[in-house]
Amino acid sequence: MPRFYLPLSLFIATIWLCLSPTAYASNDKNALGARAGAMGGASVTAVDAFSVFANQAALARLKSLSIGIYAENRFLVSDLQLYAAGLALPTRRSGTFGVGMSYFGNKLYNEKQIRLGYGRRLFEKLDLGVELTALSVGMGEMGSTTVFTFGVGMLYSFNQQLQVGAHVYNPLRISLTDQAEDRLPTVFKLGISYAPSDKATLLVETEKNLDRTVMVKAGIEYRPIEKLYLRGGISTAPAQYSFGLGLLLGKFKIDAGAMLHESLGYTPMVSLVYGD
Repeated sequence: MPRFYLPLSLFIATIWLCLSPTAYASNDKNALGARAGAMGGASVTAVDAFSVFANQAALARLKSLSIGIYAENRFLVSDLQLYAAGLALPTRRSGTFGVGMSYFGNKLYNEKQIRLGYGRRLFEKLDLGVELTALSVGMGEMGSTTVFTFGVGMLYSFNQQLQVGAHVYNPLRISLTDQAEDRLPTVFKLGISYAPSDKATLLVETEKNLDRTVMVKAGIEYRPIEKLYLRGGISTAPAQYSFGLGLLLGKFKIDAGAMLHESLGYTPMVSLVYGD
């Protein structure tokens, strides 16, 4: 093995940890799914197959099978690609079960996640959810490490126009290793969505990683015609701007968008969702 291989691998891995949208050492800022990504990453009140990643309580509001696949290319760097898939299966009496998988990185550094989610209606307007997550971090010939953690969430509807969601991930501060600096992030999210009409939806969300500053995300979705959605958003810490659109083709929804970091550039994203 060349003498420079190990330090070079560590350097690249460190850069990826800082930039990755899913890295255990960084904020989970970028929601999975191009719809949420185009609205600043606000996702705690979203209801679709990607709710298995964002807020499992929202799974309870699905009426039929929902399947989603997603891809993004972080800052247009080939080694910063993320792929994910989510599936949610509602049952008549036992709530909704979901499973999600994601992969980020390449052979030198990669993260693989499997999330099992469950959402159930507790009262007429209140849904609760829980997730179990397995995270595996691999660093080439240095091997890999796998840990397990969990999260819980809720979604409450005041009426058909206004709802509030909350979620906490890794509340026990589980660590990837026995080193304190390798703790998985403990992240609290609180958000609201408001639909003043059947053509527009507004979202505002705050996110607090216990090791980082508070982030604010905001987005808007406008539906000028039945099959077309236009979206825009903004998020802080650091400042990023996003935009995108969605097409409704029967039971299929095609969403595309991009997020702009002022210094690092664009992150294009696309997702396909099947379901009502």
